[in-house]
Amino acid sequence: TDTLAGSLAPYGMLYDPVNEVLYTTATDFVSSGELHITGLDGTVLSTVPVGVSPGRLALDLRTASGVAGDVGTDVRLFPNPTDDRLQVSWEAPVERGEVVVHDTAGREVLRQRVGP
Repeated sequence: TDTLAGSLAPYGMLYDPVNEVLYTTATDFVSSGELHITGLDGTVLSTVPVGVSPGRLALDLRTASGVAGDVGTDVRLFPNPTDDRLQVSWEAPVERGEVVVHDTAGREVLRQRVGP
């Protein structure tokens, strides 16, 4: 009997530092392959069918920055991007509000109330 029939072999792996997951691929080298998204503990979070040779994986990490939400005034962020200190300023007086800053991965890094 063929011991490889029906079993998938590991083929490719890529670490995603933003989401802290692994992308791993497996194939039977004949008819099908799978892409698995796994947690760092090895728990499979999702599986997607792929081609028979799923060995080349690439991860595109882009930086996005800007101001979102109803700011209602001229808001300035400096320097942008930054990895240490961020200065947030605006022209018009604000009675009451909240400044929320997220990093490029969407994680909240600052939440502060402003106003009197």
